[in-house]
Amino acid sequence: MVQFLSPTALALLAISIPILLLWMLKMRRRDVTIASTMLWSELLRDREANAPWQKLRRNLLLFLQLATLVGLVLALARPFTPVPAVATGAVVVLLDASASMNATDVDPSRFAVAQRAAVRMVEGLGRDGLMTVIAVGSQPRVLAASTADRAVLREAISAARPEEGSADWASALTLASGATSGAAKSTIVIISDGVDLTVGSDLPRLPGEVRYLPIGRDTRAGGTDNLAITTLAARDGRDGLELLIRIANTSPLTSSPSQSLLSIYVDGVLYDSRHITVPPGEDQPLTLAGLPAGAATIEARLMSQDALAVDDIAWAVCRPGGERRALVVSAGNLFLERAIAALPDVAAFRASPDSALPAEPYDLYIFDGVLPDRLPEAPMLIIDPPPGNPLLTVTGAFSDTRISQVANHPLLTHVDFGQVQISEAQRVEMPDWPGTHELVQASGGPLLLVGKPAGQRVAVLTFDLHRSDLPLLVAFPVLMANLVDWLRPGLPFDIGGQTSLHPGESLPLYPVGAGEVRITRPDGTVWTAEPGESPMVFAETEQLGLYQVEVDGEPAGQFAINLLSLAESTLTRQEAITLGREKVTPGGEEELGQHELWPWLAALAFAILMVEWWVYHRGP
Repeated sequence: MVQFLSPTALALLAISIPILLLWMLKMRRRDVTIASTMLWSELLRDREANAPWQKLRRNLLLFLQLATLVGLVLALARPFTPVPAVATGAVVVLLDASASMNATDVDPSRFAVAQRAAVRMVEGLGRDGLMTVIAVGSQPRVLAASTADRAVLREAISAARPEEGSADWASALTLASGATSGAAKSTIVIISDGVDLTVGSDLPRLPGEVRYLPIGRDTRAGGTDNLAITTLAARDGRDGLELLIRIANTSPLTSSPSQSLLSIYVDGVLYDSRHITVPPGEDQPLTLAGLPAGAATIEARLMSQDALAVDDIAWAVCRPGGERRALVVSAGNLFLERAIAALPDVAAFRASPDSALPAEPYDLYIFDGVLPDRLPEAPMLIIDPPPGNPLLTVTGAFSDTRISQVANHPLLTHVDFGQVQISEAQRVEMPDWPGTHELVQASGGPLLLVGKPAGQRVAVLTFDLHRSDLPLLVAFPVLMANLVDWLRPGLPFDIGGQTSLHPGESLPLYPVGAGEVRITRPDGTVWTAEPGESPMVFAETEQLGLYQVEVDGEPAGQFAINLLSLAESTLTRQEAITLGREKVTPGGEEELGQHELWPWLAALAFAILMVEWWVYHRGP
């Protein structure tokens, strides 16, 4: 039944009366061919004066004008038909944007179907209704806030895109609760497949009513088949790297075993390919041994035609890029070798002073009491430099080693040089290297200095460690760690010992004594930041794949973002969800929304007006 939101506008139909009067006053004559108008002029004047009202005759133009008026007036009256609606009043729509909503078991995808359901809710929004739309991903995002503008709501819903990770439903429900506070009547509508949608009992009671619209293939129709990679990890083995893979078949138990082609890529090159078969509801672990020990990245890919593609690929970073290879050139210094070997992400190697430097390059060279004639083009730590070396001018030894000045420098953090006793040190002339700093000064000359000759970082301890008690103090390993980190910075990030991160997880970035940190995402876009004294956070980890890290334009490591979520890969649509202590099922009392007809009436009136214009100019 058609009703009107502004019935008083129907009074404008009274405008039809003046239109009819104008047509009655309009003089109409029949064209007649005569020889002359001279004899008729008097008669015409008499008729104009004595007969102003004409009989109303049928006329197409009059009919079109009245039809245009009726269409415009009805449009102003805003007719509508009551239609069933999910909710009315203050409505918050929670649109699931998690990885499982990328599934294509419904055409074209679960997320697209959810978008259409949300748009239908917009069309059924009442005259006094306000709607808020929130996309629920790893970090809930408000797409449209408390508005009745249907164009804004439709545009916001259409522009939303699903993510490749899990959804933070607790935060989304808290956000929805705040959006409906104070409303006389409020409804929270969850449009989701219900996958991994369970909120703990600590969730506070939500205001208003909560409704659930399930999305996805009905379980009564057989459910949804899917094959997923749920584990991918690489570790060192006897003959190279060992790779552990776990493939899960989350299909309903009534399905047939799933078959797929599993391909393994090492540093982007196909290394292995094999067929696998996994029964429904089970997972299959695989271990591959003998992979190249020097591999940096490994990619596993399933060639399957299932409903979800984002869980068919995963990456493992074997060497994150922070491991530093240090070569210690010394006649024998147990204190030094142990201090360097104990540093995290440092692989220490030893060489004799009598032998030539290995042809294989190292990230850091430590020279103890010796310097070769040809210096490596790499960071160097020089301890007790000998006279006649090609880098420093040594003029002899001095014994007046009382500490006279200690600079306030980050390299001396937690290092108390005031307690160090030194019997003798080498007297060196201060070099004119760029960025030279004398960190520790004794009465007889410098004891510790740093600089950047030819663009490479160099640190110099001018005394023999055996002629001091520094190796016996707690300050010694701290000083070695500070010097090594300055000479060859390690990873500017820490993933906490994990092999990869999940989408949406934040990554702490630490100051590395550099000017700029650049992170290249899998799609090629670049994130940049200037490091400060405190850790930064990289939170733009929504994309699956490998992220490349650079420090001052130099590669500094990489990390992987993988789904690896059995919950998100289990695509069975949930017919009920649990929110705190409440179980929510589809349905509930049916609300009545309003489907307004005025846009169609306005368009019809405009079309009739165009026809009237055409008829007037072309003739009846």
